[in-house]
Amino acid sequence: MPSKYCPHCGRIISSNNIPNYCVWGCGSLKDQPLIPSDTNLLYYIKLKQQQMNNQENNNQLKLF
Repeated sequence: MPSKYCPHCGRIISSNNIPNYCVWGCGSLKDQPLIPSDTNLLYYIKLKQQQMNNQENNNQLKLF
């Protein structure tokens, strides 16, 4: 069954592409790509969380 990653709650959501929403009430997942079925899900979650942390660090305002 295809799965998608929810960036709001950080969970893997199994879906059949209909509906395209997080079951935990976070919102739409239509912009999220499908996770390939041969992917290690724990590694995928860690990778996504690291990417989100890097994006947050790059968006900080530098005063000096």
